[in-house]
Amino acid sequence: MTIPILACSNYIQNNDNIREIDKIFGVTYDGDDVGRFLFNKGNWFYTHHDASGRKLVIHTRQLSADVKDDMLKEMAKIIKKHLERYV
Repeated sequence: MTIPILACSNYIQNNDNIREIDKIFGVTYDGDDVGRFLFNKGNWFYTHHDASGRKLVIHTRQLSADVKDDMLKEMAKIIKKHLERYV
């Protein structure tokens, strides 16, 4: 199973008007209550799933500098939980 992590900030868009992630990967944003993880202005990620729940795509900012450990740990926890459920 592959879990794409799009570490490209807003170079790929998924907002009210443009749904590039949805179209390219066949997923839907999980919504602000479930799929939005904000740690500070520069550390965030969003989760997206397909209709079956088996496909997970994570959209975040570049991961090369000033990345909070808490964000990476939360992302790892979500990936681990997903893999335990479907693998």
